[in-house]
Amino acid sequence: MSPRGAPSWRRFGTPTPEGFLPAAEVVDDPACRGLDPAGGRERFPRPYAGPALFFVADTVALASPGHPILVVPLPSPIRDDRRREPFRVLAAGLWSVENNLSEANTDRHEFADAADDDGVYRGSPG
Repeated sequence: MSPRGAPSWRRFGTPTPEGFLPAAEVVDDPACRGLDPAGGRERFPRPYAGPALFFVADTVALASPGHPILVVPLPSPIRDDRRREPFRVLAAGLWSVENNLSEANTDRHEFADAADDDGVYRGSPG
């Protein structure tokens, strides 16, 4: 979910030098503004057929260097939800989180565990 006209989010359509892009759709809906992670989760149908997470460009992401986007896991009927708390990833690294989670190369908790003390993932897990 992204605020209208935020220039940083236009970079989602620009591949990394290696050609990677996140498979993410920008949702610019005034009804989404101000939602917390629980409110965002409620906007997804049950059961959700897509990847089990969504990204939020909230006020923290907009106001902070590197634009740390909130990664919010959706509840999963087949996974242990105890470790499904949100974490943040710098906008430039969103492709890595999305690509690896979607392909099941890395588990969500590995990114969250690799986050710095401020809760922001800045590099390779492990």
